[in-house]
Amino acid sequence: MDFSLPGDIAHHALAPPGRMERLKELFSTDAAPKIAAVMLCCYPKADGQYYFPLIQRPRYQGHHSGQMAFPGGKLEAGDASLWHTALRETQEEIGIHPKEVKFLKELTTLFIPPSNFKVTPFLAVMESAPNLIADPAEVAHIVEIKLATLVQLPVTNTLVTNSYMQAVEVPCFELAKSPVWGATAMMLSEFKFLLEAHLSN
Repeated sequence: MDFSLPGDIAHHALAPPGRMERLKELFSTDAAPKIAAVMLCCYPKADGQYYFPLIQRPRYQGHHSGQMAFPGGKLEAGDASLWHTALRETQEEIGIHPKEVKFLKELTTLFIPPSNFKVTPFLAVMESAPNLIADPAEVAHIVEIKLATLVQLPVTNTLVTNSYMQAVEVPCFELAKSPVWGATAMMLSEFKFLLEAHLSN
């Protein structure tokens, strides 16, 4: 896909209210962000359609408890690059072997104020559907999403109460049992822009 990234425009469409205020607050401090990478990995299934996996985080005492997310995680000292971080974390969390994954595109890096993470999403493709195996320590369950479903999906809203928001209405995609909102939805919005641009050509 040789398209320029829509970045801020796509992100803004799914940004929770108050995001800019939280960004200004965080950038006024000296707290260096933690660096992470996630994987948006597409693959064909027996029905001839392409899919990608999302995970639901387990319930825990933290900012992203129970949220829908892409597989991925924090940069570690042994990682050669953020791409390798995404590959390693994806294998650890859902069992996709790095040798089966082909790099397509690096998407726009996104800062996540509540957890102070700077996350780079990577778009990748596989030749066939993987055998997905959830790591129970990091993944409550895996949901496979059809690309055709994402393209046709409108933005809706959901009410969120968590460790840093109380009954706040946020934009989301209704893609799974739990609404996909926040940083994951913002990344999905950019991917959706790219898919729509590809389909229109």
